[in-house]
Amino acid sequence: MLLQNHLGGLEMKSGGLWIDVKPVPGALVINIGDLLHIMSNDEIKSVKHRVVANQFEEPRVSIGVFLNPGKREEMYGPLPVLISFDKPAIS
Repeated sequence: MLLQNHLGGLEMKSGGLWIDVKPVPGALVINIGDLLHIMSNDEIKSVKHRVVANQFEEPRVSIGVFLNPGKREEMYGPLPVLISFDKPAIS
């Protein structure tokens, strides 16, 4: 989760280029990582993203929190409605 302020610093990759994500002060950005990619059986792609160094004189606080369940394959998988003979479950 990211609570943005006016400083920004979040970038996403699109078409081989890194694009600045304009901050919306007070907005809460939630990156669910690969979870929707897995649940949608490859229909929704994960977005590559990064945070760039603070180029401003004002302080910025960033706290990264990562959740990676040890038994992810047992807990999460494609929704059954998105699995078919033509489109088997991704692994």
